[in-house]
Amino acid sequence: MFKALVKTRMAALWASLTRTRRSSKNDGKARSGLAKAGMAVLFIYLAVVFLGMFGAMFGAICVPFYSMGIAWMYFAIAASIATVLCFIGSVFTAQNQLYGAKDNELLLSMPVKPSAILASRMVMLLILNYFYEALVVLPAVGVWIINRLPVSVAGALCTLIAFLILPLMPLTLSCLLGWAIAAITARMRNKNIISIVFSLAFMGAYFYFYSSIQRYIEKLVALGSDIAPAFEKAVPPFYWLGMASAEGDIAKLILFILCCAVPFALLYMVLARSFIGIATEKRTAAKIKYKGGQMHVRRPMAGLVNKEIRRFAGNAMYMLNAGIGLLMMLLAVVFLAIKRDGLMAALLSDHRIMEGAGPFAAFIICMLCGMVLISAPSISIEGKSLWIMQTLPVKGCSILRAKALAHIIIAEPFVIVSSVAAAILLEQSFVMGIMITLLAAVYTIFTAYLGVLVNLRFPRFDWINEVTAIKSSMAVMLTMFIGMAAVAVPFVPYVIAFANMKLFIGPELYLLLCAVFFGAIAAIMDIYFKKSGGARFEFLS
Repeated sequence: MFKALVKTRMAALWASLTRTRRSSKNDGKARSGLAKAGMAVLFIYLAVVFLGMFGAMFGAICVPFYSMGIAWMYFAIAASIATVLCFIGSVFTAQNQLYGAKDNELLLSMPVKPSAILASRMVMLLILNYFYEALVVLPAVGVWIINRLPVSVAGALCTLIAFLILPLMPLTLSCLLGWAIAAITARMRNKNIISIVFSLAFMGAYFYFYSSIQRYIEKLVALGSDIAPAFEKAVPPFYWLGMASAEGDIAKLILFILCCAVPFALLYMVLARSFIGIATEKRTAAKIKYKGGQMHVRRPMAGLVNKEIRRFAGNAMYMLNAGIGLLMMLLAVVFLAIKRDGLMAALLSDHRIMEGAGPFAAFIICMLCGMVLISAPSISIEGKSLWIMQTLPVKGCSILRAKALAHIIIAEPFVIVSSVAAAILLEQSFVMGIMITLLAAVYTIFTAYLGVLVNLRFPRFDWINEVTAIKSSMAVMLTMFIGMAAVAVPFVPYVIAFANMKLFIGPELYLLLCAVFFGAIAAIMDIYFKKSGGARFEFLS
């Protein structure tokens, strides 16, 4: 039975990546070759980015650490980074899989041992951790081999065993913190606040680390021999792993294995004994006493828009994945304010560079608008309740427009504030500031309609968790790529003409023409919704 449970979970994971949405014409068929190629390109791109980033970091410290006689610290740092990445990547998955899975009661009603259910979920979390670990460990080992540093048989064997055991440590921590999060949010009405705070903190730490990585590497290279004793005392498990990998120390390997395996085994025993209670516990927030009052009636469109906005605000994963561009706009403005003096000195040194600052700022803001994907999964996340929207006494085109309008209402305040702030910080003229803001606002309307249109053509309703529709659907990827590519259509010719000093119109007029261009495309999409898009929505299934 355990094998069947693991196989089922693996099949569900594979289906989420290789199956398309269900509809009356396409009932769960495999993705087309183009769709599979797009998914493959995306995963390869993300893997190359992380492998390259970690490879560059390990390449800078590998030889210096070996020369200083602290090769163990090289592997210890790789292990510590892998542990943090695994922990962050799996903590909320552990919470959902172990403490909040929707199929717990269904599985417990079958002749299946609770320990087998728990073990199958842990295996899936372990596989996920192996993936995160590989992004760190493969570059570390590869850099060591490329530099032709000595590798003993005992060291290679210890390295293999140690890194196979390592994911048990972050898995144990993830399960413990997942239990704590489940306990904390058990009586909370707004459970998303924990996810949002944790994810934002992680993103902030990631960007800070990425921007400061060169400085940290230089400090590690310069002070490695001084830091090593403190590292050994602070985190002895990583020191044991490092010694086992660098010197083939079997005793240290055994200590490390015990450090990872014993806490995990104890945790598994406790969870296995109490899994039925955990899985069937009713976590409901305290009820609010109803107080009667005057009822407010909304127009149909206002009600539909309010529904979309509430759905976005009520799902942490939706907010973080679809609204990341909004956060990056504000961060870009903050960065611009911090670096303003040096940037303005460079701009004022050449009047031509100053002339191009406005269009370039508009280009950056539009690129960030392309990362706002609120409307892209808005049809897919209807899921099995799609029929409710289709049976409302409202035209299909109105429902599509409401999804686009919710995107616009949420995004426009961020876009306008960022555009005005950028124009002020870059000391642009009043007219240029108006043009930057106008173009960014119109481009937001364009991306809102684009997301609904693409999702209408590529809906996905066969998800188990709506996060699948938000993060890994074809509509989301296509919207992001098309939206960013669309920015290049008017701006690349301008950059080429600007570089060759062959501009025939002023930058303000050019931005106005770009705004008209994107506004016209948005209007065409709106006409499509009215003529045939609404009818297509009504027949989705």
